[in-house]
Amino acid sequence: SITDLTLNDFKMDLMGYLKTDEARLQKTPLGIHSAVLNQDETNDSIEKGTIFCLKLLKNEVQTDNYSLEPYYLVYVDEEGEVKLGFSSAKTILDIYKKLCIAQERAIQDAVTLFENETDNYNNMNKYTTQLQTTIESIIGKKEESGMNSLFSRGGTTISSDTISNIEDFELISYLVIK
Repeated sequence: SITDLTLNDFKMDLMGYLKTDEARLQKTPLGIHSAVLNQDETNDSIEKGTIFCLKLLKNEVQTDNYSLEPYYLVYVDEEGEVKLGFSSAKTILDIYKKLCIAQERAIQDAVTLFENETDNYNNMNKYTTQLQTTIESIIGKKEESGMNSLFSRGGTTISSDTISNIEDFELISYLVIK
């Protein structure tokens, strides 16, 4: 169906959630995270890694044809390589939903693996590096989009006030896939 190509199904899910849990969502702190186990060995597209959700704080920088602006989803694998960039938001949301839809509580085995790996959150170097890679991928794609827009009608998206570093983003959430 046509909704398979758009984000309408996710928007409808969010609207339903807001009807019942808006106050809870507003109280949710930034940087919230969880860990899940990929228990579907038949699906090669879901690898161990992290899905980051970031918000761009500079509103004047915009990407044409990106429906989640100012939010960005990026999927980085265990080796720190971008598996799916922000332009693949629909695919990332499908993976996120598949891994989390039936879970009402944290998966303790996944949380324990994450806590052990990070020495109970004392060594977050791997995830800091993944976050930096995520931001670099967003900046690079936005600059590429701006360059491409030079050759299209209607002007350009390049701005003298471009995104330059991690301070231009706010970490909304991340999901660690074990």
